[in-house]
Amino acid sequence: MEHPFIFTRPLAARSGHPPLQSATLSQAALVLLLLLLTALACLPVM
Repeated sequence: MEHPFIFTRPLAARSGHPPLQSATLSQAALVLLLLLLTALACLPVM
């Protein structure tokens, strides 16, 4: 459990964002991408 925290710590220091915020932003982007892909996949069926 320590490894992701140690890995994101220097990245957060460089980018200026807290690790929690960047993690939630990447998760939100991933969810939006998955929703877009499923919507595109379901379009021809409908």
